[in-house]
Amino acid sequence: MNSFALWFDKGSPNHNFEADIHFNLWNIHNRKAQPVSLDVGIKVYAPKGYSKVNFYIPWKVKKDDIIDLAEHLKETKMLCTVFNEDCEITQEAQSKVLHVTNAKRDMDLNIYCLDVNNDLTVENKYGGTLISFERPKQLESSDITEYFRFRINSKGFKNIIKLYSPDNVFFQSAISITEAIDFRFNDYRSLPSSLLEKMRESVSYKIGKVHFLLLTESYVDLQYSSVSPTARELEKGTWKNYYPNMGKKNIVAYHWKFKSKQDDKLIENCIMFVKTKVSKYNWKTILLYIIAAGILSMLYDFIFNLIQGLGG
Repeated sequence: MNSFALWFDKGSPNHNFEADIHFNLWNIHNRKAQPVSLDVGIKVYAPKGYSKVNFYIPWKVKKDDIIDLAEHLKETKMLCTVFNEDCEITQEAQSKVLHVTNAKRDMDLNIYCLDVNNDLTVENKYGGTLISFERPKQLESSDITEYFRFRINSKGFKNIIKLYSPDNVFFQSAISITEAIDFRFNDYRSLPSSLLEKMRESVSYKIGKVHFLLLTESYVDLQYSSVSPTARELEKGTWKNYYPNMGKKNIVAYHWKFKSKQDDKLIENCIMFVKTKVSKYNWKTILLYIIAAGILSMLYDFIFNLIQGLGG
């Protein structure tokens, strides 16, 4: 059961609201970038409808595996890049709220800086991990759209990223490994029954959009995806502080967006299946070739000297 899930505890009665969800899966193959990371962004419209956010991860993680990303959005250039808008930020002294507007004045957003140690509750339950946090008291009287963003670093992503190597890998000096990424969000068939009971007790909300981004090296070939993406190369200077382990390779962001074609129809879930091919040198095989060549060279010299001796 490998589906992520999001639900909200009830807030003001009869107060409907909508949420957009953003996922950035950082699947970078250098050692410094391991383990794989997932950025989770939650944007809540008409936020008085909820009192608590609940996010489920289908394997066990610790609080140390979670970091808040709002602090990185204090930098205007980074903020504009993430939201693809010309943004302005204001923040009151000692406040954990970043108030964001854009040049066209049609954007009004409160980004909350989560204190992982004090704001988040992290529990290992339902066979995975439940991350929860209350609606911030600083925002209780506000109707402005709210946004939270945090990152999960975990070896557990091997549960949704399967690796397939060719059968004759031992004899190849360069190999291509196929990665199959099976990403599921709110896939009720893949969630534990006890968790589904808990989710049914929560407030109903409309998912407006789901954005899924796969960030990986430019040399990684995208072979198949269930939905066609857009793509762009990341600017190293801009993204270096946000994700320090990018390395020296060029990174490409593949972007999938899910949105209902009808305004009155809900997006219930998001299921992504992506296959990529990663080419790399098989250093073990190359080393064996070098050793074998060295042994053959010594054997040739031995036989040659032996024949020379017999001939003399």
